[in-house]
Amino acid sequence: MVSKRMTFLLLVLPAVLNIAIGYIISGYAYMRAVSRGLSEEEIMIEVLKTTYTWSFYWSILQIIFGMYAIKLMDSFNKFKKSFAVDKFRENIGHNITLIIYLVIISLGIIFTFQLLYPLLYGMSSEEYSQIWYKAVREIPLWVKIYFITVAPLTAGIFEEAIWRWYGIENLEEYYSVRKAIIIQAVAFGFWHGISLHTVATFLIGLLYGFFYSSKRRLTEICMAHIITDIIGFGLAFWIST
Repeated sequence: MVSKRMTFLLLVLPAVLNIAIGYIISGYAYMRAVSRGLSEEEIMIEVLKTTYTWSFYWSILQIIFGMYAIKLMDSFNKFKKSFAVDKFRENIGHNITLIIYLVIISLGIIFTFQLLYPLLYGMSSEEYSQIWYKAVREIPLWVKIYFITVAPLTAGIFEEAIWRWYGIENLEEYYSVRKAIIIQAVAFGFWHGISLHTVATFLIGLLYGFFYSSKRRLTEICMAHIITDIIGFGLAFWIST
């Protein structure tokens, strides 16, 4: 059994590192943009562009902490069994429908919160969209390819390994199922930084957490997570072209 301290450490440390690295990258981009005498809008574009260009480190953290979570749970075989592929195949039509529902709800949550970002920055939707479009156009092609190929896979597999599988299974040793689901969802939300997206991913963490606690398998939520990220990033980049 993993200790309570180690359980919390592995759930929270990725968020701490991600937030710290993110602030370093965005802070550097901001200072560099200011020193060049750019306008407020140009500074926002530069920060967004730089942040997304260097965000491949997300996958590195996901893999490192995901593999360590698997190690702490004793073996890769346990992780493999958590997908319960045979049970998924027993009623594949129903389970594919569940994946579709999870994707629709996840995307609904994400895009609803995206609509709130202009209010946060005191802008109109058109002004915010223009800044986003300009930033995306300047992001290197290889970064866009990463976001719709590699990033969804590492997130869909290793984030679910860390927060749903490792998190819920170990938190349940010390708390009720409901508390375990809430705790891992909070940690999952802050893994995505400190912004409105934190709240959005917290809600998705709750959704996936309740699903995992009831089904005790990862197949549906891993696939839903991967598909959601592919569609989400794909639409964001496609609309911006």
